[in-house]
Amino acid sequence: MTGPSDLSARIRAARRILLSGHQRADGDCLGSLVLLARSLAVDGRRTRILLPDEPDPRLRDWPPGRLAARYRPGEALPEHDLLLVCDTSSLARLGALAEPVRASGRPRACIDHHPLAAADRGDWDLLCHDPAAPATGLLAWRLAATLGLEPDAAACEAAFLALAADTGWFRHANTSPEVWALAAELVGRGVDSAALYRRVWQRLPAAAVRGVGLAAAGFELRAGGRLALAAVGPERLAAAGAELADADEVLDLLRSVAGVEVVAVVHARAGRVRASLRSRGPVDVNEVARSFGGGGHRNAAGLTWPPGTDPAAAAAALADRLETALAAVGGGGGNP
Repeated sequence: MTGPSDLSARIRAARRILLSGHQRADGDCLGSLVLLARSLAVDGRRTRILLPDEPDPRLRDWPPGRLAARYRPGEALPEHDLLLVCDTSSLARLGALAEPVRASGRPRACIDHHPLAAADRGDWDLLCHDPAAPATGLLAWRLAATLGLEPDAAACEAAFLALAADTGWFRHANTSPEVWALAAELVGRGVDSAALYRRVWQRLPAAAVRGVGLAAAGFELRAGGRLALAAVGPERLAAAGAELADADEVLDLLRSVAGVEVVAVVHARAGRVRASLRSRGPVDVNEVARSFGGGGHRNAAGLTWPPGTDPAAAAAALADRLETALAAVGGGGGNP
């Protein structure tokens, strides 16, 4: 683990700070970026958030999220003294921004709680990395505190969003005492948690609800009921007037099935076949995802196959890999 104090001197010396995060920024990524951008700007620095693509659709109308601009391939990076990247330690996950960042020669720092691959360590001048942290937003809050910054109302809401996003709205096992304490502090500072929940999590388009139903209706149990797999291809989605931009709702449903230890949802989005994985037991889905070029956490990971991949073949290959992983750990430790 490296901590916020390792970054503080470099940040104090920087006057122009560029911030970015991984493709399709989620609540933890975008929340961390807004928290830092707002807090550092209050301290007199010029800050700018530049994302490689559109964030999670649920966040596109989250008001503080509008601070983030989208990178246009081929354009020059904004002038900056320091780049802060949140919620990924892999430059490849910056998508179209990866090569301009590499070529810029500007100092870059990573603030992340995902497992750090040895091959990625050399890409960073500074690391604020703690894989035991429940959310990158918690690391960003610690960093702001180390710098003596006073987050404003938008920064506080961003911090709450980051915590909520990566703890499943405080339902998952990673909801630590520190998370509860910070969430309480943020509510005490004025964050309206109910309004934030409605604004971000309860704005699904009708097509997304149809997609959830379509995926959930066709799931199958494998490995003696330890693996729940849902796979839905683009043709079925299109025929039903459905979309599945995010698999969280399907994953939550399948995780509630008695005896299930691992859940996988394979679906098409933006012309690519993708999978989201969750584990309730000893299977490390990050390892499985990495074997396909993806990654994430031990209990939550994802991957995207190359363009042109057949969805059925992708689902079959992933199911085989997950069944092998379940056989390797033995037992049957799913939810009762």
